[in-house]
Amino acid sequence: MPLLSLGELRYSAVVQVMIRSAFAFLCLALTACCALDPKTVTQHTEEPRWFVARTKKPRGVILVIHGLNQRPSSMDALSDYLAGRGYHVNRITLPGHNEPTKETFDSVVWQNHVEHAYADARKILEHLPTYIVGYSLGGLLATSFTDSLPANNKPSGLILFAPAIALRPLPSLAATLHFPPPVSWRTPNLAPRAYRRYPTTPAFWYSNTLELHRKIQTLHNAERVRGVPALIFLNPRDELVSPSGTTSWIESNGLQSTWRIVEVHPRSASSEMAEHLIIDEPSLGESEWRRVTDEMNSFLTSVPVK
Repeated sequence: MPLLSLGELRYSAVVQVMIRSAFAFLCLALTACCALDPKTVTQHTEEPRWFVARTKKPRGVILVIHGLNQRPSSMDALSDYLAGRGYHVNRITLPGHNEPTKETFDSVVWQNHVEHAYADARKILEHLPTYIVGYSLGGLLATSFTDSLPANNKPSGLILFAPAIALRPLPSLAATLHFPPPVSWRTPNLAPRAYRRYPTTPAFWYSNTLELHRKIQTLHNAERVRGVPALIFLNPRDELVSPSGTTSWIESNGLQSTWRIVEVHPRSASSEMAEHLIIDEPSLGESEWRRVTDEMNSFLTSVPVK
């Protein structure tokens, strides 16, 4: 067989990428179409929850934001740990994640909810510094929210677990999908039962997430965001978030001086655990959870109080 020229090799590579992308697109579309109107949903509620600092002199207040179709209470272990370190913690529940709803809404609803929760925390505990902790979609919302805040109201720091600010190719491809009615179309939620809110995810939730992702690619107030230190935990094997893409995003927005990435290598005892899931000891393993908490403590104590 004759050797291919450089041009032919490039052409062949492009064709392969196109074929794989088309196949992925088809799989995503078929998955959505085959998951209409689920019969079973989680019935119990997932109310927001405050964790009171277990100290006489609280160090600050922390807003904790969960991920997409994640059981909000699965962030309680992290929230309780932070309360034990001397912080009042408001673990919020994003719209749609408390009780099932048949109505559609756009990403602004999530953004407004975060804004109101932050404002309430500042109002109640205005004498304390405020921080935001976000996982996946929660990290994306925390970043978008910080970009929109006036300089005199920005948080003292951010801690982001696998934030959805830079996605791998397949999730990025999903941005091309626009789901027509019925809005009840859903896709299976493959997260472990202990972490997922519902067994299926509304298609428009993905559209909302991808819309937020597109908006945040170029910050509107990069200089202001640069003034908010951030600690980012990333797993190099994450199925959804791209570590190299996250680094590029930080550099392109000029945040290298204040935004730091820490790699984590989950050692969960359960084979069911996704690589994207890095929020507690069961998902990280004992040694990595200890290292993550040490990094959080060091970050929170070193951040200048505003």
